[in-house]
Amino acid sequence: MELRHIRYFVAVAEALHFSRAAEKLRIAQPALSQQIRALEEELGVRLLERTNRKVTLTHAGAVFLEESRALLAHAHRASTRAMQAQRGQVGRLNIGYVLSATGRTLTCALRDFTRTHPEVDIVLHDLGEAQQWMQLIDGQIDIALTRTRKEHDSIASRPLERGHLTVLLPPGHRLATKSKVSLTQLAGESFIIGRDADFPSYNQFLRGLCQRAGFELRVRQQVRDLASILWMVSAGMSLGFSASGLEDLGRKETITLPLHPKIPTTLWLQWRKTEVSPVLKHFLTTLVSSKPIRK
Repeated sequence: MELRHIRYFVAVAEALHFSRAAEKLRIAQPALSQQIRALEEELGVRLLERTNRKVTLTHAGAVFLEESRALLAHAHRASTRAMQAQRGQVGRLNIGYVLSATGRTLTCALRDFTRTHPEVDIVLHDLGEAQQWMQLIDGQIDIALTRTRKEHDSIASRPLERGHLTVLLPPGHRLATKSKVSLTQLAGESFIIGRDADFPSYNQFLRGLCQRAGFELRVRQQVRDLASILWMVSAGMSLGFSASGLEDLGRKETITLPLHPKIPTTLWLQWRKTEVSPVLKHFLTTLVSSKPIRK
């Protein structure tokens, strides 16, 4: 049973006249009659009663008409949705992120994209950088937002935000009155950092910085995310590191100071090279245009 046969039947059933239905469908009346007979034979059901004077629906024909209308409506909706999907207007987008990615750029992009693409289902995944890269390569997420870049043949990337590294201090710390500090001034301090299993590259970056400054990074505790670091620093447990531009995420008790000389940081936007759907293309455009790269 073909969809065109359903359309032919609905046209005849609504007009109750083969000539008028054929004219509406722009086909010859004998061909229309032949198609309706073929449909009835395929179904094994008589749908129409025909006489020289009129055409009427059988009981089975009336039931089939109701279902046929629903089928055609569903087919039309399916066709419309397919075209919308091709234009990137509908679909699903899985975005991985670390808490330090939730600054103004991502916030503005999500707001703008939700307004212009209301039928796209956006699912946000709070994941460490290691989990994001694994799920991005496996196709479980479409976008990864991390503080370090993954070098992989299947991953494309570009910088989304540029900033500089800051140090997080508790109230009353010996350096709290400074306007900026150097890494060497932090020698001997202990730090709260993300878990190595979640942030292997970023932690390696921090350890390398400290080693080049002449001391080993002393880790008091490893935690899941930046929110935990901010909380523990504000409680006076240790110090922490963060990227600039995230002051809105901080606690009032936490003191944020820039490092001198400045140490650049980058928020990386990453996606699979070979699987760029129309929805993903539109979101990438929104993401890079919502706010200029911060320098």
